[in-house]
Amino acid sequence: MKLRLENKEKYIALCVSEDILPEHVMILQAGIKKLIASGKKNILLDLIGVTTANPNAIKLLQGLEKFTESIKGKLAVLAQIPGVANTKKREDIDKYFLKEMNTLLAVEAALHVKFEKLAKQKSELEKKIISHKTSQLDPKNLRKENSGLKKMVEELESYIQKLLKQRIEQRAPITVTLRNETITKTVVAVLEQEGILPVK
Repeated sequence: MKLRLENKEKYIALCVSEDILPEHVMILQAGIKKLIASGKKNILLDLIGVTTANPNAIKLLQGLEKFTESIKGKLAVLAQIPGVANTKKREDIDKYFLKEMNTLLAVEAALHVKFEKLAKQKSELEKKIISHKTSQLDPKNLRKENSGLKKMVEELESYIQKLLKQRIEQRAPITVTLRNETITKTVVAVLEQEGILPVK
């Protein structure tokens, strides 16, 4: 096996030629791991120059995409070996990685809207507590509103966990869970201070 690295604008390419044996695939896997650890999240494995690959090597090659995703990277595979490639042309690689990023940005934008709504509800609830005495508040309504906030946070966290399984961390990661927890804890703390909810 011969290996060559190409550093592109949106990805880094591992260009392989000649024969591939199982031990070569393990070397490629180690290389992918090091690239991702260094911040190179988008990787192209170009196997067009490979002449032969035995069945065991092919099986290992087929597992590289999932392996890369498991360590927060994205792998595009270009090959003539049946069952190995997940993209067909070099010209499509930029689009392949750009599509993933556009999907991520759209999801983040949607999450931002939901966070704004959640923060607004939290603010309104705090104003109610500040502007009225505890005796004038309806504990049932407050608990209902707080329960609604908690439910929204749980739904967001569940959605975020699904997203993280396929996310490409091109930019600094957004602290989604931390923001959720901060909003929820603030609401609960205020309610506890006012005696609406029992202190844990």
